Amino acid sequence: NDTIYGGDGNDLLIGGQSASDLRDVLNGGAGNDTLIGGYGNDELQGGDGNDSLDGGFGSDTLAGGPGDDTLSGGPLSDRILGGDGDDFLNGGYGFDRLTGGAGADQFYHMGVASHGSDWIQDYSAAEEDRLVFGSSSAKSDFVISYANTPNAGDGSVAEAFVIYRPTGRNRLGSGRRR
Repeated sequence: NDTIYGGDGNDLLIGGQSASDLRDVLNGGAGNDTLIGGYGNDELQGGDGNDSLDGGFGSDTLAGGPGDDTLSGGPLSDRILGGDGDDFLNGGYGFDRLTGGAGADQFYHMGVASHGSDWIQDYSAAEEDRLVFGSSSAKSDFVISYANTPNAGDGSVAEAFVIYRPTGRNRLGSGRRR
């Protein structure tokens, strides 16, 4: 259970790799940082710069911040926030919640049944967001469901949708304020 802060410049921060490490907090700060979570349910914050965040094993929260970030979850259910910039978000395995933020973001799904279902909360064609599928999959392997957000109260709510493989488990959600 560690809290590690990087400074200005390009940092490499690695969380605890033991099963007894329950939660690490890694904060890269300014610069192009690489953050790698450990075994527990970690929190990784990239900060300013073009950062690379890898959640590790647990149910992690990854926040890229300003910059063009690459964020990858692990085998469990993760929460991934891109922030401002053109980000690449990969939930990994599990049932993940992905929010790209401002910019032309790419949301990746491997296209294998064990990859789980991803809830993409702020997909926007107007921002040139894209869905990217693994090379062994076809678009027909997925069911993409767009959720309406009439109860949001204003026009600033992005459309939300769910990607899931037809496995009998459906995860539904609504939009989120931008």
